[in-house]
Amino acid sequence: MPEYRYFEESGYYCFCEVHEATPGVWHASVRFERKIFHTEQRTRIPGIRHKIKQDFGSSDEAMTAASVYALECAAADETEL
Repeated sequence: MPEYRYFEESGYYCFCEVHEATPGVWHASVRFERKIFHTEQRTRIPGIRHKIKQDFGSSDEAMTAASVYALECAAADETEL
């Protein structure tokens, strides 16, 4: 079952997701959305998902990697959004 974490950083909403691809192998990704796009006038919010190209041995390890990646990308404004 997937696990999720959400936080805000440097003008972005960051949505981290991890899931068990096969028994004992976890994958991680991060979706970025700009906070300024979240207005009452908009019904469609553009975003972009980054897949972390690494296998992890636990959900905690995968979530930590996804969170660090999200913080670094958002702080450097390198989300490609």
